[in-house]
Amino acid sequence: MTLSAEIPLEIIGSIIDLVRNDQKTLRNCALTSRFLAHRSQKWLFARVKLEFPPPSLDPAVAHIERFIEILNPKIASYINHLFINNYAQYTVAANTYHGEDTFLAQILPKLEKIQSLSICLIFYGGDMRSNQFSPALASLFIDTLASTEAVEVNIGRFDVFPVNLLASCCPCIKRLDFFDCFVRAPLIFGSLHMQELAPPKLDLRSSTGPRYLERLAVSDSTSGRMLLDATSLPNAVLSLERLWELEIRSIAMAQVVLDIMATSGRHLRRLICHFKEDLLGLLIKSQDLPPLLLLPTLRALCASIAFLRSPTPHFKWLRSALQASAVSCSTNSLEEFVLLVSSDEFLTNFDPTSTWDAHAEEYHALDLALSGRGYPHLRRVVIFVQFKKSGFQLDEHLMEPVLYFETLVHGLKTQLPLLCAKGILDVRWLVDETADEKFNRSTLHMAIQAVEEGIEGPVYVGTDGEFLKFGLLTDETRDAI
Repeated sequence: MTLSAEIPLEIIGSIIDLVRNDQKTLRNCALTSRFLAHRSQKWLFARVKLEFPPPSLDPAVAHIERFIEILNPKIASYINHLFINNYAQYTVAANTYHGEDTFLAQILPKLEKIQSLSICLIFYGGDMRSNQFSPALASLFIDTLASTEAVEVNIGRFDVFPVNLLASCCPCIKRLDFFDCFVRAPLIFGSLHMQELAPPKLDLRSSTGPRYLERLAVSDSTSGRMLLDATSLPNAVLSLERLWELEIRSIAMAQVVLDIMATSGRHLRRLICHFKEDLLGLLIKSQDLPPLLLLPTLRALCASIAFLRSPTPHFKWLRSALQASAVSCSTNSLEEFVLLVSSDEFLTNFDPTSTWDAHAEEYHALDLALSGRGYPHLRRVVIFVQFKKSGFQLDEHLMEPVLYFETLVHGLKTQLPLLCAKGILDVRWLVDETADEKFNRSTLHMAIQAVEEGIEGPVYVGTDGEFLKFGLLTDETRDAI
């Protein structure tokens, strides 16, 4: 019997939509027919990453030039997410700073359907000029955001950018992330003043009032303060009053954090603190920090800290906040506390049976605060002990590191007996094979994702950033520990 070769195009299109995350299959489909090419390109170009090489006299940018050649209006309309990595207008070898952008000016104006725009500048050769936005590039970037409906903006590794203009020109932004940025205040910009960075006036869509930022991630006090001040101006088109997630990466910006939280008022639901890479914060004395007051609306507190021989200011600041919040149980809404503890020495110099003894007082105070009546809504406390992949081999002599992991985890549990007895404590080990910190993604993010997805037991993150299944210890081996 001869089968008909005619398959309705709607069915073929639906099949292609189902494999939208399979790049190899999509590329093969795109070469089959004109119809399949159009349908496949929709997903092939939905997310585009442009990786620039390190600055040099003759950088290898042929792939960027080829992308510009094929970027017709049709393909440009497919692009929803654009990630630009290692971009620089400063050429180290030639020791020159380009006043005009040579690539992005040919790309960004065409992206009328963009939803997420990310750019990560390169910090190259120890020269701060490599991670500066020129006035032309800043104007182009903000003009693109103001003329589209992009809801997510990620800007990484910059120290000169008109943060305030985002609040006055870009009303559609819902999620804003300043990653690994240390913005210099206008008074020390040198010859590059804020006036030079300001783009020309834009014809903004009519609006009855400011729109609201939902998620904000900041790395330094200056950018946080500039954004907070700008959103408070009468001409602001963005507001922080309904912010529901705040993410910070330095304890040095404690006062700005408190001011942002006060502005968000009753809407803030989650506070995320990335402190394990905050070396500057280690120099701050705990008594010099303003006390952190957890808002009554806060549902989740997530933090990463570096484990050192003595408790860090970060740990003390968070512990004090949890203790203070426990006093006002009538207005306390905290439901979840996620903590990631990391150390480069876990697999080298630490005795797993006595590692936590130096922190016993801090953990005892934390145990008392979280297990008492002050947190009537708290349903789980999840602590991840992070290990670096470089410290061991998972494919050889597997049992030895796993036994070490389990012993160390068990030792931490013994420091928190009240939470254990209450049945809401979950302590696990976590291995992350990816880079320590990637743009807009961290090990703490993976830990939070594991909790949200209900992944139980140890967490293992592969080189591609995906969760891998890992063989657990048998009951006999666990009992032997």
